[in-house]
Amino acid sequence: MASNVRMKIAAGATVLGLGGLAGYALGSNDGQSASASGQTTADKPKVHTQVVHRTIHVRPKGRTEDTAAGSSSGPGSAGSTAPAVGSAPTYTPAPAPVTSTS
Repeated sequence: MASNVRMKIAAGATVLGLGGLAGYALGSNDGQSASASGQTTADKPKVHTQVVHRTIHVRPKGRTEDTAAGSSSGPGSAGSTAPAVGSAPTYTPAPAPVTSTS
């Protein structure tokens, strides 16, 4: 029975505390209204964000002659040829996105 009374007191104190915080928040408006803050947002520039999606395909590098000769010692390795040095595909960066200024 005593815990029921304690629960009611705790709930009442919580409601009074929240009411006090709400009253303080409403009282600290300092005379500014929503229409006054709407005028200041008109002065700010508009920002448009563009998301650029690019897929970059990365290919594994071919084995060079040094690693092919050093790691293969089995009988089946005689027929394998390593790719020529410098034959790996070169990376060319994508052009920068074009943005319009208006």
